[in-house]
Amino acid sequence: MTEQNDLLTQVTKQFNTQKLRLEQMQNILDEELEAVKNRDGNLILEISKKKELHLEAITNADKLLNNEKYVEIINTTPEFFSTLKNEINDLLLKCKHTNEVIYLTATQNQITLSKVKQLLIGGSKNPTYNAYGQKNTNSSIGPSLKA
Repeated sequence: MTEQNDLLTQVTKQFNTQKLRLEQMQNILDEELEAVKNRDGNLILEISKKKELHLEAITNADKLLNNEKYVEIINTTPEFFSTLKNEINDLLLKCKHTNEVIYLTATQNQITLSKVKQLLIGGSKNPTYNAYGQKNTNSSIGPSLKA
């Protein structure tokens, strides 16, 4: 019976570690969302490195939890781990949702920047700059107005 207690303790410890890592990942994702909102490229790169390291740690912990002995103890005592597993699944869903929000925010930022760029240098509809981003000398505003 002590082997089973040892396994229960080990699996509980692994689940708690995984929960902590997911909480940390959520914090990293919150930081990344703010950096994307603020369009801070350097901070996004820095956070991206942290995020990748955390993802690797989470993946490694998942592999460890897929150990045959761990899977057996989890399956034979599901009620023992149910609360912890639910908390981990909730955190995972929250991380996935935040990651999707980050993606959509970044995409929206990119679309907005493309529109601004198009307005500034984007072709024949812009009276101030030509398609090459140079001052348009043939402005239709009037010969005495300069931008």
